[in-house]
Amino acid sequence: MVMVHMHPMGDMALAVLAPVVVRPGEPERFL
Repeated sequence: MVMVHMHPMGDMALAVLAPVVVRPGEPERFL
């Protein structure tokens, strides 16, 4: 996740991406 680290809102994005990506049920839900 290089883009997340480069963006100032990395923490916010990571907080939203983490739970969505971790879910093995609907990984495409965020997209």
